[in-house]
Amino acid sequence: MKKIKSIALIFLMLQILTINLLCQSWEVQKTNTKASIRSICFLDSLNGWAITDSIIFLHTTNGGNNWLIEKMKDEKYGIQQIQFVTKEIGYACASQGRLFSTKDGGTTWIRYTGNFEIDFQDIFFVNENEGWAVGQRYGDNWGRGMIVHTSNGGTTWQKQFEHESTNQLATKFFKAIRMKNSNVGWAIAGDYFDNFSPTYVYKTVDGGNSWNKLSSHIERPARRLKIANNDTL
Repeated sequence: MKKIKSIALIFLMLQILTINLLCQSWEVQKTNTKASIRSICFLDSLNGWAITDSIIFLHTTNGGNNWLIEKMKDEKYGIQQIQFVTKEIGYACASQGRLFSTKDGGTTWIRYTGNFEIDFQDIFFVNENEGWAVGQRYGDNWGRGMIVHTSNGGTTWQKQFEHESTNQLATKFFKAIRMKNSNVGWAIAGDYFDNFSPTYVYKTVDGGNSWNKLSSHIERPARRLKIANNDTL
């Protein structure tokens, strides 16, 4: 019994040592804003952007040692997700059907003028021209989930998939999307927008012309999606 306790104590001490070493490798970086950070995107080791819960977003060109405060001009509400494919070209999505693109590193943003009655949650581009966005919208007795696509850098967008129901609990609310390339990709959705819904995975192999729900699902809710390698999400 004493030997077992000694092994358990050594294991616990190793865990604490590992945690301490990991914590020591992180540095707190000041952003000079009280806004809450919602999401972060790095193009490389130096250039990164972070969005907040306001119209403020942050930009760094030196790996986060300094963050510049920038704003989405003429917008009342902040953005939900941001992605840059080069130092100059970037895209963003937001609530109330808002989709944005920039060609000058975020100094000026062009807002897509179309009308999607959706609150976009995530956006992903595979190159400067081709990208997808997903979102959701709900009312007292209805719900809608949607996937949209652009092939010209966000100038125009087309609806690829929509799931709508007068039963709010029967709708698939899309949370995130990631594409492996121009043809293969995945999107995740939930039955509801709370923290109890299971997560359903949709896959496309034809660039989004068709989206098929996989037979298995995740028992817990998920809000983000990442491709780790060729066969791991």
